[in-house]
Order: sequence, then C-alpha cells, then structure tokens
Amino acid sequence: MRFTWDCYLAHPEFITLVNSANLHQGRHLEGATRLRAASRDHLDRVRSIVERGVEDGVFRPGVDPVQLVITIAAIGYYYLTNRHTGKILFERDYDTPEAPEEPHEFNIDTILTIVQVR
Repeated sequence: MRFTWDCYLAHPEFITLVNSANLHQGRHLEGATRLRAASRDHLDRVRSIVERGVEDGVFRPGVDPVQLVITIAAIGYYYLTNRHTGKILFERDYDTPEAPEEPHEFNIDTILTIVQVR
C-alpha cells in the first residue's frame, strides 16, 4: 500500500498516463510485454503475501489478489485524481506536504479491514 501511494505522489504523471491509456481502450498496452510481465510479478508477490497471511491466521481466506491490487490502486488514485474538486467540495487540501498521510493511514485501515480475519 505504501509503495503504491508513494509512487502516485512521486509520479503524478503516471495517473495521467493511465487515464490516457484507458481513453484509448488499452490498445497501446497490447504489445507491452515487459509491462505485462512486471504486472504478473507484482500480482504473484501479492498472492504470496495473501497466502502467507492466510496460513498465519491473520488474513481471511478467499481474498482475491487481483481485487486486492485493484482496490489498493483505486483508493489512492481517487484522492489524487480528484484533489482539486475535493479541495472545493470537501474543503481539504491534499496538495500540502503533510496532507497525504491522513488518507494514507485511513486507506491502510480500510485494506486491513478487508483482508484481516474478523
């Protein structure tokens, strides 16, 4: 979770790139073999973490690693893609240096609620 959040903060152009790729229905990614391999590696790592957590009794069984990766990406994504309208609508400025910690901590709690044994 920290990696994704820090990556978004350090590389806001990544979100623009993802938005652009989706506007073009992903057709520019079809031949991106290195990107696809990196995505599979990332998913394998997450799958391994989930499996280990289940074996250790701290994660509940049945957590889909793909859904987990999407959820982690989506939670951070929303704050940053909507920070300008959110500043007006929610009266919170997520562009200040200290602001990203508040949503990040909330997002960690959200993900842990999803994966931990209840």
